[in-house]
Order: sequence, then structure tokens, then C-alpha cells
Amino acid sequence: CNPAMARIYLLEAAPRILGMFHEALSESAATALARLGVQVRTGAAVTALEPGRVTVKADGVEEVIEAHTVLW
Repeated sequence: CNPAMARIYLLEAAPRILGMFHEALSESAATALARLGVQVRTGAAVTALEPGRVTVKADGVEEVIEAHTVLW
């Protein structure tokens, strides 16, 4: 397993991350995470967790993301 090949997703069902904070802070955090290579996906609700996969629904479309490690 090569850590350089890892893909990191931050999935958030709400329209933005850190929704309880001021919108500018939310945008700043999303930008900082993106610079680090994190794929920030808002409006994406996790609908199922199974060994090796996460099912996400966004804009009415379900997608399966293969995942070795999931942090909730």
C-alpha cells in the first residue's frame, strides 16, 4: 500500500462544511483542505457503509466509492 496513492474524501450532506461557523471560515477550510489534496464533496450524503465501500448519494445519483479505511 503506497500512501502517496491514497485518495482522501470529505463527504458532507450539507451545502457546505463547518455549517455552524461563519461562511467565510467554511470556505477557507474547504480551500485549505483542497490544497492538501482532500476531495471535499458537499451535498453528498453517505447512504451505506459496507466492508471496502461507501455508497454516496448526491444530486439524486448514487455512487459507490471503494474505501480501505473509513473515518466517521
